[in-house]
Amino acid sequence: MEGPITELARGLVDAIATESEVDFVQQFSLRFPSQVFLALLGLPLGELPTFLEMKDGFIRPESITGRPRGHEDSVALLKTTAASIYEYFDAVIADRRSTPGEDIVSRFLQTEVEGARLSHEDILDICFLFLVAGLDTVSASLDCMMLHLALHPDRRHALVNDPTLIPNAVEELLRWEPPVMMVARFATQDTEIAGCPVRKGQVVTGLLGAANTDEREIPEPEAVRFNRDANRHIAFGRGPHRCLGSHLARLELRIALREWHARIPDYRVPDGFQPAFTTTIRSLVALPLQLDPSA
Repeated sequence: MEGPITELARGLVDAIATESEVDFVQQFSLRFPSQVFLALLGLPLGELPTFLEMKDGFIRPESITGRPRGHEDSVALLKTTAASIYEYFDAVIADRRSTPGEDIVSRFLQTEVEGARLSHEDILDICFLFLVAGLDTVSASLDCMMLHLALHPDRRHALVNDPTLIPNAVEELLRWEPPVMMVARFATQDTEIAGCPVRKGQVVTGLLGAANTDEREIPEPEAVRFNRDANRHIAFGRGPHRCLGSHLARLELRIALREWHARIPDYRVPDGFQPAFTTTIRSLVALPLQLDPSA
């Protein structure tokens, strides 16, 4: 998928490179992962506004209603959005049954797992999970990475001068600024963690951000280095619940950084800019960037 994803990234960068100031969130990070997902599904890019509306209505309804996430208005929007996502993909699956293509939904319809075909409900749930889990996290990662590079020109210049550093830079920035800072898990048995008793059934919050700066696992964890030979970060989780989309996410992040810096090597945030991060998933509300037209 590297070729098609590269073309999507270049299209967005080409439109941005002619401007003097852009909002990276609105003009790149929100659009790019959703465009990749549309390509996976074999859907036209014109469906992008619909996808963004469904994503935001489910993942952060509070940003639309202006009410806390647990408020009845936000809960109602979340439920309505979830129903609309299922309705949307129900129609997509029906279309692929009648007119199969090369997209991933058509492949699901032909796939067998241990001799059995995936059910309609299986495919519907997979598509739902793809949308709610695979779009916002990549956008959030791009936001954090670009802000970091805008604030640290020496590290940005290192990538511009040597693009072969980009794969390692992606891993290091995922370690340093993971988009998912914590995960909740249920204890399956009575145990003890660092002297704290945990009972079966209790919820334990694992702090991925803290684990990624554990000096027992990562040498000099407070230093951001793009030349680490080994990087045992857990930005994608660990164990049976490790992120299934990590390979696609890494590909998108590598391509985005490569194509952006090939065209736009110099940029900075405006003087006085104070980043505002969203809750749950650590993304930016806005990321204004001033581009250097002489670069």
